Amino acid sequence: MSDYLKISANYDAAKYGRRMSNWRPPSTGPNAAIAPAARTVRDRARDSVRNDSIAAAVVRQWTSAIVGSGIGVRAQIDDPVLKNKIGSLWSEFVENADFYGLQHLDFLQATIMSAVVRDGECFAQIIPSRTLNETPITLKLLEADLCPLEYNAFTDTENRIIGGIEYDIAGRKVAYHMHRFHPGENTALNSYAWDLIRIPADEVLHIFYSERPGQQRGISWLAPVLTQLKNLADYEDAVLERTKLQNLYTGFITREAPAAGQENIDPLTGAVIDYSDTGAPMVGLEPGAMVELAPGENVTFSAPPGTGTDHASYIKTRLQSIAAGVGLPFISLSGDVENLSDRSLRVVLNEFRRQVEAYQYNLVINQFLKLVYKAWLHWSILAGPLLPSEARTASKCEFAPPRFKYIHPVQDVASLKAEVDAGFRSRSSVIAELGNDPEIVDRERAADMLREEELNLITMADKKTRADVALTWAQTDAARVAKVTTTATEKANQLAAPVVTAQALKIEAAQLELALSESQSAKYRAETAKLELEAGKVGLAELRGF
Repeated sequence: MSDYLKISANYDAAKYGRRMSNWRPPSTGPNAAIAPAARTVRDRARDSVRNDSIAAAVVRQWTSAIVGSGIGVRAQIDDPVLKNKIGSLWSEFVENADFYGLQHLDFLQATIMSAVVRDGECFAQIIPSRTLNETPITLKLLEADLCPLEYNAFTDTENRIIGGIEYDIAGRKVAYHMHRFHPGENTALNSYAWDLIRIPADEVLHIFYSERPGQQRGISWLAPVLTQLKNLADYEDAVLERTKLQNLYTGFITREAPAAGQENIDPLTGAVIDYSDTGAPMVGLEPGAMVELAPGENVTFSAPPGTGTDHASYIKTRLQSIAAGVGLPFISLSGDVENLSDRSLRVVLNEFRRQVEAYQYNLVINQFLKLVYKAWLHWSILAGPLLPSEARTASKCEFAPPRFKYIHPVQDVASLKAEVDAGFRSRSSVIAELGNDPEIVDRERAADMLREEELNLITMADKKTRADVALTWAQTDAARVAKVTTTATEKANQLAAPVVTAQALKIEAAQLELALSESQSAKYRAETAKLELEAGKVGLAELRGF
């Protein structure tokens, strides 16, 4: 045994003992694992969604949570004129984004997300418009079936085609090979469905969730739970049949053989016996009736099997497992809020929203909306509505996913207001988080206030509130001005400090120079006195003139 195997054997999960001997998974790569299984999984997932209410709920819940009413796109432009122009052109495109002219861009997002959850992936082809009167581009959604997983080949340029996707020598995507028509459609054109056309990679958007590095195709999100869904459906069918049998509650009357000639006479009542359509005698049962049987008669009842006492708990356990397998909270899949407190609900939904935000940005925004917006700007330049300089200015944009509904409206709004008041975030960020444009909200608020004043709809309480708000803002502005003034003074003092210091050093240098001069003069005076003293000793004349 190699050293590697010796090290691996220290982990229970790597051992091949009695409990693990039948667990020998293959070491397949991400694409080798998906290619042979994706089609079967996809077909079974579609069948489950069509016929199984739980599978259909999984697709609906994920689509609703991630896309909702649609993720909006707004250009980040300071120039209001250009911003209005870009917004108007983009709104026109949003209304006419579908190649078939059926769906709004927001609904295209929902269709894409439903396909990603159900099928594992979805494609969108960017098709430039042919006339100047149309929007610059339209989007044509393509199901995963149109890009054949089984198509693998080499091109004349030594590019590789793996699962219908063409790669260059460096491994970059250069093209998609698509069926001309959907191979599963039963139409007169189906004979041409298997014809493949090559579409450049920059004209195709491929939306899927990549779980492994190097993964190039998607797999249905229902893959981990399809077996459980099928078994649960079979179990419910069996329980339903047992319930039907249980309702077949029948009573049987046994009696001795009647005397000759008395076969049709009831020995208890003396009346003629009623017979059913099948010729069997019938006895009616009425609530509270006291029925006396004739001598020799006896009554027995059937005992069909029941549903069992553990039916509800088993269904709940299975649903919890399925919800965990597809990443949904149990409450979202089942609607069961039994024994769930408000605090527990917050914890569950907050964690779920983290997953939703990750999918919103990694799938819908990064793989679809960003590329659509970029292509729209590019073809808008070529089609004429935009100038190159305008497109460059509008290239930066922000995305506004639909807001999550408040769990507790009073507390949630109060907490947002507290964050803004404390300076932890801006009011614009709160408005954007709610899915609205801050500038539009401010304009609408200003228009509402002006209209209320013109129509004299403001109450005294509102006037007082507005006066208090105005006073608060005035005090805030005054405090801000005072702070700016203080800061400016401090900066001026900091700038003046070197000058003051230089002047002080200059004065100190002069003082030192004066002290040095005085020291030298004292030295000279001391030397002169010394000479005079020596001259007096020798009797010489006064030496001051020397």
